[in-house]
Amino acid sequence: MVAIAGIVAVPLIILGTWQAIDSPAAFDRFAGRYLLAALATFFLTVLAIKNAQRRARHGVRSLHRVIRRIESGDHVGPIDSFPEPEFQRMAETCAVLGERLVRAENALTELRERFRIEMSRYESVVEQLQMSNYNLSAESGALHALGTVLSRDLGTAQICSELITNLAAKIMHSHAAVFLYDKDHSELIPRAIRDPQNPVPLVGDFLGQLPTGDHAVRAVSHQAAQSGRSYCIADTHADPRCADVRPETRSVLIVPLRASGSVTGVVQLEHPHRNAFDPSDQRVAQSMATTAAVAIENVLLIQNTAELHALQKIDRLKTDLLWTVSHELRTPLASISGYADTLLRKDVEFAERDRRDFLAIIVDECTRLNDFIEDLLQMSQIEAGILKVNRQSMRIDPIVERIVRSEQSRTTNHTIVFDQRGPLPALNADEKRVTQVFRNLIENAIKYSPDGGTVTVRGDVIGNEAVFEVSDQGIGIAAIDIDRVFERFFRAEAKAVRNAGGTGLGLSICRGIVETHGGRIWVESRQNEGSTFRFTLPLAQKQVIRVNSQEEPQ
Repeated sequence: MVAIAGIVAVPLIILGTWQAIDSPAAFDRFAGRYLLAALATFFLTVLAIKNAQRRARHGVRSLHRVIRRIESGDHVGPIDSFPEPEFQRMAETCAVLGERLVRAENALTELRERFRIEMSRYESVVEQLQMSNYNLSAESGALHALGTVLSRDLGTAQICSELITNLAAKIMHSHAAVFLYDKDHSELIPRAIRDPQNPVPLVGDFLGQLPTGDHAVRAVSHQAAQSGRSYCIADTHADPRCADVRPETRSVLIVPLRASGSVTGVVQLEHPHRNAFDPSDQRVAQSMATTAAVAIENVLLIQNTAELHALQKIDRLKTDLLWTVSHELRTPLASISGYADTLLRKDVEFAERDRRDFLAIIVDECTRLNDFIEDLLQMSQIEAGILKVNRQSMRIDPIVERIVRSEQSRTTNHTIVFDQRGPLPALNADEKRVTQVFRNLIENAIKYSPDGGTVTVRGDVIGNEAVFEVSDQGIGIAAIDIDRVFERFFRAEAKAVRNAGGTGLGLSICRGIVETHGGRIWVESRQNEGSTFRFTLPLAQKQVIRVNSQEEPQ
């Protein structure tokens, strides 16, 4: 202020100095006035500046109070007026900024609240997802464990038992039962039961005689099976369908065993407390029930398929048997009947030789019938596993030689050779049965060699068993029929095979006899080039065996 006042008084000082130089007399006369004027100007200027400062400070303080008021959030109400328009505009601008700041703070507070709510919701969702993921992982593990068990070859009762066992590990309950439909699909039959007295599930047909539950609950089980929907009864005392249920059962969960659109049964869980089963339990039970239902359906499908195949096989065997019996009986019976009627004629006198020939034919045909009946009996014994063999140590060489001579005497169109490479050791076998095998194979070779040829019988020792073969130069066997030649009543469709006749039992009987001795039989053949049948029989104990044409003691 002093500097400003001094600057204002400078003109007066200059004027006085100039007056003193120019007119000292006048200066002396007016010197006091000049000094007084300079002092007055100085002090007036100081007062003016102070007043201006005071007014400026007042405006700044008032503006500061407005800003503090706005800062505290009190922007409601009139703003103090200012004499200076600049301060007034600044105060109004600050008020507008304060209102905007308050609105921004309110919006920020609202955003923070919304963010907090969203974060809480997100955390809740994350927690639910984590819980759901944990439950799904647990359910997946349980289903995998159940599926692993059910992948084994189990029956329906064992599947029901495994279902109850796995449900007990995941869902708390006091009683559990699995009911399956009977064959008529009309009644639910208990297949597995678990209760406090029997923590290990009970399975078996006797369960039908046990009290497996009240009629009211069984009625709901039937309803669930018929509708294919699950039923969760939170309080049996408040449900009219369970009016007669036992008092200790308060909650019931019934889930159908549903697969491929059909229901095979239901699983029923009981608990002594109300609201014991939640949606998670129902979901787990339904998943396990579906898995078990698929396994049960597969077992039933396999059983039905096996029964169908068995019925088809029985029907085919019955047809083959009827055809074979009718065909094989018709020819000998016709011969017997014809020759018997001829011998009984009274209008013809037969010579003694003719009568004996007729009677011989009748005896041969009777023998043929007897052999056929014997084949049927042997086949039935083989199928039943009751074919008896009288094993003993026997020399095979003389037996084969005798069979070869006997069969050679019956044919003039074939040459039967016993290609003996050396004496064969004793066998542990039934002489009668082994003889039948050789006869059947040699007769089979003759029958299917209509143009004649050589039938060769060979024997050798490999390891601890004797290997025999019967080969011919006949029509052979088609590749498609090789795997079936040992089946009962099997006859190839070739015309030459049909013309040869036969029952289709000889090779099947050979296989049964050889396998009963613990041996094997197989065939190698090419069509129109002949066949070779090979079979093995066990040696007697302490034999000298030949391996690669060298003899070593065993």
